[in-house]
Amino acid sequence: MVITSSNGYKVSSKSAHLMPNNPQYKCPNCGCVYENILDIESCFDKEIATENQNPPLLCNECSTELVSFE
Repeated sequence: MVITSSNGYKVSSKSAHLMPNNPQYKCPNCGCVYENILDIESCFDKEIATENQNPPLLCNECSTELVSFE
């Protein structure tokens, strides 16, 4: 579920940091921001990861590939 943090960012309720101070990634589709890779479920999904490739950084809510926050 997408929630709005007390500091005004949209975040995924599945994220570790629900009040990001220094977002590093954002979703261009739903607007969720992520503080670091610990917030991003796809980084730890063994089905997505392959031997030759790192797992993609996907939004926890809509599975859109994340972009840099800047």
